[in-house]
Amino acid sequence: FPSHDIGRVLIESFQEVGHRLAPDFVAFSPANVVEMGINIVLMTIKRSSFIDIGLSLMLFVCAIIILLCYVLIALEMTVLIVNSYVTVSGGIVMMGFLGSEWTKDHAINYFTAVLGVAVRMFVMQLILILGYGFIEKWTVKLTDASKDLDYLVLLSVAIVFYGMIREIPSMAASLVSSRFTMG
Repeated sequence: FPSHDIGRVLIESFQEVGHRLAPDFVAFSPANVVEMGINIVLMTIKRSSFIDIGLSLMLFVCAIIILLCYVLIALEMTVLIVNSYVTVSGGIVMMGFLGSEWTKDHAINYFTAVLGVAVRMFVMQLILILGYGFIEKWTVKLTDASKDLDYLVLLSVAIVFYGMIREIPSMAASLVSSRFTMG
């Protein structure tokens, strides 16, 4: 079993576990995250009217910031996916270090790195599942009769959602490497 196959199987198995936790959830991809953001933005813009320009301007600014949060979440996912490909592909080179007693630790650290990437993807997937469920329930409650403050709360939730996607997977991966950081 070549090392890159082991790394790929490890990452895919963590993704499968995440998928089995929420089988009805959309696939783990940046495009789906941007689509979620666009759906929320469209719903927010539908609420605006030409009669109340102040409200429409506030909703437009909220919609732009919400979309920006979702685009940044998609960026984090894309970076993580590319990171997984680079890490798995780099394993081929790292396995060459197994031939010497002095360099075998580099090869063993490769598997720790792959496990860290797998855990980051798994935790990001869990946060997406939980966050999307919360945001979806919140947006379903928004109707034409909703208060304007509800949209500001939705904006706040999108910002917190992005912050969680940005920080928590890295903290979980640091537990795998036994170098826990709260950066």
